[in-house]
Amino acid sequence: YKRQILFSLPAATVAGIVKDMLRPSANGRRNFRDAITSKFGPTLYDLIFRDQTEKFFRIPGDRIDPAWAEAGVEKATVDKNVSARNSYELAWGVVKKIFRPEAGRVAFFYPADGIASFAERMAARITRRGGRIHLNSRVEGLTFRGNSIDAVRTRDQVLAPSRVVWTGSLPTLCRRLSLPMPRLDYLMLLVFNIGLKRARPPLPYQWCYFPSRNFIFNRVSLPGNFSPRLSPPGMSSLCAEITCRDDDPAWSDPQMLTERVAADIVRARLAAARSEIAWIQVESIADAYPLYRLRYREELETSSAALHKFHNLHLAGRTARYCYNNMDESIAEAL
Repeated sequence: YKRQILFSLPAATVAGIVKDMLRPSANGRRNFRDAITSKFGPTLYDLIFRDQTEKFFRIPGDRIDPAWAEAGVEKATVDKNVSARNSYELAWGVVKKIFRPEAGRVAFFYPADGIASFAERMAARITRRGGRIHLNSRVEGLTFRGNSIDAVRTRDQVLAPSRVVWTGSLPTLCRRLSLPMPRLDYLMLLVFNIGLKRARPPLPYQWCYFPSRNFIFNRVSLPGNFSPRLSPPGMSSLCAEITCRDDDPAWSDPQMLTERVAADIVRARLAAARSEIAWIQVESIADAYPLYRLRYREELETSSAALHKFHNLHLAGRTARYCYNNMDESIAEAL
């Protein structure tokens, strides 16, 4: 299958890739488009990177900070046996994986009961040690004395913390502390959990990206391929992800996209027909991804300096650190 993809590339595309490899690379650091083009050439940028990135961020490549060229490519390259520092290494790594797939196989370790088991075990440990977990308690205010946060205020109580671990957005934290608001944006995430009336997952992969703008979703995960326990008995399931902005109508009413998602699932051959889809449930996740706009790092450095003075404040996770780390790194940091 992989060899078919390689040899089905149009001759003009292959010629463009080879021509780009022979052309001296420029030191493009003005934006994401320049950074990728200088590494891999314009042909691979148009073929692989442009649509996927602009569909994900929902802004043009020349308005994305060049830092995404490093973070995005690094995190997307799960197999560390494939180097992607430039077009030569990327091409050679892909060819090796196609003709020698057994070399350097990647093994994934995943909780049999899903990623929620980390949170459940952590919660159990907290309660065993006499701690309390306050669910559905929005932080409405933080007060500080000197260089220490001395109170966390919710709607119905005030807590006196010895330490504050913040995993929410940086603008929200700065607003709660009455600090200047940084101009740092986030992408929202709509997750469509789909039940299929079939026992086996439709693909052998754990996840699959859909860079084409013809599909509304960016990525589809197949939970049953991580662990059979993650799908209902006798069924399989899919998890389709769509990024959006907080002013997007779909963020306020994600159900408006349900039938479009179902139609694209069928068109992608992940379901035989609409009737094979048993149900679709939607989850909305705010501030899921940092949006690496041009010159975001200046804003991040300013807000980080203002927050660094609080010695009992710890920023954790992708949202609070404004850092595109993957799930493995987030879990390792939490543990």
